[in-house]
Amino acid sequence: VENFEEKRESLKLEFERIIRGDNVQEKDLRKKIRNTLEVFEEDINIFQLIQKVKDLDDITYAHAHNVTLITYSIGKWLDLNQDDLKDLSLAALLIDIGKIKLPESLLHKKEKLTNDEWLQLQSHAILSYELIKDYDFLSKKIKDAVLLHHEKMDGSGYPMGFKGDKIPLFAKIISIADVYSALTSQRSYRSKKTPFEAIKILETQFIGKLDTNILYLFLNRIGDYFVGQKVRLNSGEIAKIMFIPKRNIYRPIVQLEDGSTLLDLGAKENEEIEIEEFV
Repeated sequence: VENFEEKRESLKLEFERIIRGDNVQEKDLRKKIRNTLEVFEEDINIFQLIQKVKDLDDITYAHAHNVTLITYSIGKWLDLNQDDLKDLSLAALLIDIGKIKLPESLLHKKEKLTNDEWLQLQSHAILSYELIKDYDFLSKKIKDAVLLHHEKMDGSGYPMGFKGDKIPLFAKIISIADVYSALTSQRSYRSKKTPFEAIKILETQFIGKLDTNILYLFLNRIGDYFVGQKVRLNSGEIAKIMFIPKRNIYRPIVQLEDGSTLLDLGAKENEEIEIEEFV
């Protein structure tokens, strides 16, 4: 975890140089991204790691970093080639860079945003694009993904209101990683949700908004990462995840620490039992 946090901090410096408008070199940025993605070469459960590492004070950067790792995972599951994976990861890192131009009070507001504040927050997609558009070494795919990562399949997204096939693949992938990361991160207005709460929200509230094929690939693959992990239930008991059903990913079968009791959280008699956190 320490090594992971060091790499994250190192990449953050490059991120800040782009924000300041310094002369960022492609080779430096790509090297930092490469170092960050080395985590995938080790035998590390990336989704559990994201849950465990401390959130940075800098919410914008911590979120972009997590989105980058999740996006890279999805890209691998989609069998993208190496060049696309590199560009996809770089795009994910840069999605929220424009938030630096928005007031801190807006980004950390605990109360519900007014309509005007929500429109101001939405402008970060265009601001992010503006910050990177003149970097020649960033491909059109990267720039389009940064601009369009909040578009939704049904046209309800922003800033262009694009629908379906008008949204490029990179933006569709990043959109899923972005929602999952936001749900499982601490925010000023709510506590972070467990991966299982996030999966339920993705399955129930985002159908028709996110690309269905990529979303179901993500939901089915992410479940595999949690088998064998220990969790704390709302009863206070510690349990181990034994099996994750494909039809009800967010209600796994768990084994209590006594080793003899199996609970199917998808069964009616266990509907009051919730997973509170990973331990």
